[in-house]
Amino acid sequence: PVVLSSVYGARELVRHEHTGLLIPPANPGAIAASIERLADDSGLCNKLGENARRHIYREFSVDNMVDNMENHIKEKLIEKSGAAAVRTS
Repeated sequence: PVVLSSVYGARELVRHEHTGLLIPPANPGAIAASIERLADDSGLCNKLGENARRHIYREFSVDNMVDNMENHIKEKLIEKSGAAAVRTS
């Protein structure tokens, strides 16, 4: 499991108490408390780790990344062809 500061980017990757622990930025006490919590609770460690593995595989597998990129390119081509049609009218 991970302990991350709740800053832009981290909140998109980690769901607090589901795939990791988010803590306030620049808070050493919160980091220490979260690490101690994980060290004391192997069940929580296992749950967060397994949830994170499933989430990363689902969202960031090669197949999913290729599908996302393909869809993005198709959307951009449609936008571009629509803009070109408007300019030629």
